Amino acid sequence: MNISLKGKEGEKKTPLIVDYNQVIMFYHTVLRNMGLYTSIGVSILVFTRLFKDKNLYLNFLFMTLGLVFLSIGSYLSYYLIDELTSKKDRFNENAKEHLEQIIMLPYVVLLTQISFITIYIAANLPRLASLVN
Repeated sequence: MNISLKGKEGEKKTPLIVDYNQVIMFYHTVLRNMGLYTSIGVSILVFTRLFKDKNLYLNFLFMTLGLVFLSIGSYLSYYLIDELTSKKDRFNENAKEHLEQIIMLPYVVLLTQISFITIYIAANLPRLASLVN
């Protein structure tokens, strides 16, 4: 995804992320947001345990909300990986090497988020099935 500013008719459009420092700032911003959405999602899923046997519909509502926050965090992880991979070829060898090193963290976070989602759904599948019946 190439983010550009809209220019007047016939003008050359300028990409928003043009130099290495902007890529690093973008990386840190998205990484912070990934952590934010992941921690909110996990917190909501822990809070859901309060309603485990009391109110099934409230439990389902909070479970869905927590999974939505984890999904947003997962999407941000995927988006960051995609952006860093596409921007990597624009820079010199030192910058490319550094980007290859820092791109590992979003992969680990994405794997962790997908694991959280999968384990939580698998552990709560019987409760979800009781809502349908």
